[in-house]
Amino acid sequence: MSNDDFLAAMSDVSQIKTVKRVTKKAKKTIDIQEGMITCEHHVPNIDIHRVEGDFFFHEKGFSKQAQHKITQSQHTDATLDLHGLYVQPALNACVIFLKKALASKYRVIKIIHGRGLHSPDGRPILKQEVFRWLKEGSYANSILSVKPIQSGGASLVVLRRQRK
Repeated sequence: MSNDDFLAAMSDVSQIKTVKRVTKKAKKTIDIQEGMITCEHHVPNIDIHRVEGDFFFHEKGFSKQAQHKITQSQHTDATLDLHGLYVQPALNACVIFLKKALASKYRVIKIIHGRGLHSPDGRPILKQEVFRWLKEGSYANSILSVKPIQSGGASLVVLRRQRK
C-alpha cells in the first residue's frame, strides 16, 4: 500500500471527540502530624453500658440494623492508617484523629490497624491496644460502635452526634 492509497483511505476519518471523565470526590483527610507531641491519658471512669465481643462493641440502644446498614455501606468520612507505628505513637495518632473527627462532626471513621500478622507470637498487639483505647480511653463516651472490617485489619467507628 502506498502513501497515496493510505491518505485516500483515511480522508473521511475524523478525530474522536473527548468525553469529560467523572472524577471521584477526594477523601476528606485529617492532618494528624501537627499535634503528634501531645497525648491525652487514659480515663477509666465510663458509665456507658456496652454490648461487647472480640474486637467489637456497640451501645445498647444502637440497633443492629443501624450498625449493619452503616457497616455494609462502608462509607467513611475519614481514615487513619496506623501501619508501621508502634503502640504509643499509634495511640497518640488516634487521640489527634478522633479529636479532629469530632470537631469536624464526622459520623463514621475508619482506623486501619492491621491484623497483627507480623507481631511477636502472632498476637495482634496494635489491634488490641487500639481497640482497648477506643473502648476505655478518653473519647470512649463519643463512640457508639466499633466493628472490625476488611478481614479484621481495620475497624469502622461510628461516632455519637455532637450536641451544639
